[in-house]
Amino acid sequence: MLLYRVLSAVIGIPILLLSVWLGGWYLAAVITVLAVIGVLEFARIAEGMQVKVWVPGMLIGVILFILSVLFPKKIKLALVVTIIIGVFLCRTVIGTRFNILNGALSLTGTIYLGWLLSHILLLRALEFGFYLVLFVFMATWFTDTMAYFVGSGIGRHKLAPTISPKKTIEGAVGGLIGSTLAGLLMSFFLKEVPMIHLLVIGFLAGIVGQAGDLVESAMKRKAGVKDSGNLIPGHGGVLDRFDSMLFTAPLVYYYVQLFIIN
Repeated sequence: MLLYRVLSAVIGIPILLLSVWLGGWYLAAVITVLAVIGVLEFARIAEGMQVKVWVPGMLIGVILFILSVLFPKKIKLALVVTIIIGVFLCRTVIGTRFNILNGALSLTGTIYLGWLLSHILLLRALEFGFYLVLFVFMATWFTDTMAYFVGSGIGRHKLAPTISPKKTIEGAVGGLIGSTLAGLLMSFFLKEVPMIHLLVIGFLAGIVGQAGDLVESAMKRKAGVKDSGNLIPGHGGVLDRFDSMLFTAPLVYYYVQLFIIN
């Protein structure tokens, strides 16, 4: 299992970083592939919860979100959201076996994967966007690593036993330390941004990243599945690897927009 994890990381991380470095359509293509796979994994989790989501509608929705980022002047986000909501409402009313719960969960999954994941593209489009996206990855990885080692070593108090029994409060604190350290490390590369902002972003990323992980854990526990998928050997599925980044990327984007970009 460890060998699979290492091999997956050795192959996957360079591809991901290269797409971030190139940006534009290269990154958009990778994000689209991840979003499509994520939709299929979400549908599998929903099926475990005895809810059938509308996969074609979700796929169209996530692609519309991504296109609205690539062509913001031509495709307005408000229009995209209106269309997606309208389509799911019509599908709920017309479908004989498609009730309001099916529609609601389908819409939730579309926003969860399409809108949240598209923030990686929004970040990359900003000035020094490569480093901001890299910061998202670093904060997430540092959080997960520190949370795991601190939790395994000294973890005693359960953080959310009904959702993820192995997670501890000590591990969560370790994760916050790790994400803050990621901010400190990024200050050596991203000198255009004051260090205090990077430390604050790192700390907040540790909070929302772990919250994102718990959200996905809650869905999987409800569905009775261990991993969202098996695409990445030793790591599970796309949702298992990107659940924290789905929450961290929007945090970093809006923080930068509100407090850093004048």
